[in-house]
Amino acid sequence: MRGLNLTRANIIFTGGGRFYILAYNTKEAKEKISKMVKRSTGGSSNTSGGGFILQLAL
Repeated sequence: MRGLNLTRANIIFTGGGRFYILAYNTKEAKEKISKMVKRSTGGSSNTSGGGFILQLAL
C-alpha cells in the first residue's frame, strides 16, 4: 500500500488469505505491483498447493 501511495480506503476486501485493492492504472503502478509480486513469490516453495494470483481489471 505504501509503495503505491494508497490509503486504507483503497482496500476493497481482505479475508481468507485474499485481498483486493483499488489502485491506479498507470505504468508506474503496474511496475511496482509486478515487483511486489516477484518479491512475494520469489524463492518460496509452494508445498501447500496454494498460489499467488494477480488479477487486473483495466
